[in-house]
Amino acid sequence: PGSGTRRLISGRPAQDPDGTNKELPVLLHFTVLPDGSVSGVIPVMKSDMLLEREAIAALKTWRFDPLPPRFEQKIQQAKITFIFKLE
Repeated sequence: PGSGTRRLISGRPAQDPDGTNKELPVLLHFTVLPDGSVSGVIPVMKSDMLLEREAIAALKTWRFDPLPPRFEQKIQQAKITFIFKLE
């Protein structure tokens, strides 16, 4: 358990991919590196492959605030749920 104190500074939102007509959540586990970049994105529960692929691609573009030099430069773990809804 931790607290989400790192602010998202850039990255694109997940978009409904072409070729799917499903409304499903996609739960991902990921690592935030000290420089704020995202790595190690892993689906926590299986979902639609197209939605999963889009959620992972979007999450990999995200960048968080880097850790200040006075803090221990360690990786942090997080989970996020992308919810795809048909418009």
